[in-house]
Amino acid sequence: MAGIKQVAAINSPNELLNRFMAEVQKINPALQCPLLQGKFLKAEVLKAASPVVIEHGLGRLPQGWIIVDRNAAATPYRSAPNTKQTITLSTSADVTVTLWIF
Repeated sequence: MAGIKQVAAINSPNELLNRFMAEVQKINPALQCPLLQGKFLKAEVLKAASPVVIEHGLGRLPQGWIIVDRNAAATPYRSAPNTKQTITLSTSADVTVTLWIF
């Protein structure tokens, strides 16, 4: 995943449009926030008995993950180093989680 594209500069004979685009381009640094460069992963089933390897599809090392939803009082945790293709999670109890990985 290449991430969110920056707002490109334009060069117009219309000075008002050029000033407007200069203001819009001020959002570019915010678009590079690592949290926005993520992917939503639905319904990953984690079993307490064994680590689960999950393909994240980012094409780079993830910086972290957030539990968006879970269906049980369990504590998922990273149980192996992240790779450019996968994360490995273990959990304190069986649980189905939805993740935002970035």
